[in-house]
Amino acid sequence: MKIDAETIRSKLREYDSPERLHVSHESFSNSAVLFSLMEFNNNFNVILIKRTNVGSKHRGEMSFPGGRFDPNLDESLLDTALRETEEEIGVKREKIEILGCMDDLPTTTGYVITPFVGIIQNDVEMKKQEAEVEEIFDIPLNYFIDEQNFTETFFSMGSKKFPVYRYPKYGVWGATAHLIVTFIKQILDISLSKTGLKRLSADELDKIEIPKKGREKISKIMRKHETKASDG
Repeated sequence: MKIDAETIRSKLREYDSPERLHVSHESFSNSAVLFSLMEFNNNFNVILIKRTNVGSKHRGEMSFPGGRFDPNLDESLLDTALRETEEEIGVKREKIEILGCMDDLPTTTGYVITPFVGIIQNDVEMKKQEAEVEEIFDIPLNYFIDEQNFTETFFSMGSKKFPVYRYPKYGVWGATAHLIVTFIKQILDISLSKTGLKRLSADELDKIEIPKKGREKISKIMRKHETKASDG
């Protein structure tokens, strides 16, 4: 399925648009990612990174370039996304065309992710940040659109059911997989999820104190359910 930059731009919102979901919560830290695309064969590849096992969070996980807002370095969340992209994959901001912004996404780890969608110029040579990035991947968008590559399950958080999306071949899951599925729905109107389950809001997550339980426990629960789903 082919799409172009203008189609994507027309389906997105500006960061400060009242039509975009803005999430602000005192228990959550602000972060931003670049939902990074690169044109390839008249279509797009999605640029993801696999993180190293360094640090206390998100070790070994697939994600978009991005990180936590730093008031000493960033004037805005867009600055955060662009700064982290340059640090992690060596792409300078002038080589990125920002098309718009998706809704904010609160996570089980106590972050609110603001996802900016941008196209990286084809002539850019990406270079990974050795300390934090194990590998850079460019994966055809069509791979993510194909429902044969997609699995979903859920686990219980209190009285709520929390959906977990996964692309097993590349080990893409959690918030990253959710952003991809959301992008496909928003841009192409293709619904990969058949359960109809919604992720919990920041208020709901805060009430059941998920951020305080720690990433290791949550990851273990998610992976357990994903394994069952894959085996089934």
